[in-house]
Amino acid sequence: MREAAAALAELHGAPEPRLESLTERDMTLLSLNEPLWREFIETSYLSDRPFRVNDSDIRDTFGLKPSTLREALRV
Repeated sequence: MREAAAALAELHGAPEPRLESLTERDMTLLSLNEPLWREFIETSYLSDRPFRVNDSDIRDTFGLKPSTLREALRV
């Protein structure tokens, strides 16, 4: 996320953003007024390790290739 935010800011000539992780306490307090934050608490374990996807089937079937982060941000 940090890499994507920094690249997006650079593409638009903006200063590099300062990103900080929310603690579970922060998300709990936010969820008191906005129920959506409860979902973030439940799925926060997904941020603890790399998220990897095997895309070989779609690449082989349709001849697709991945875009770079910079290409995706320019769209």
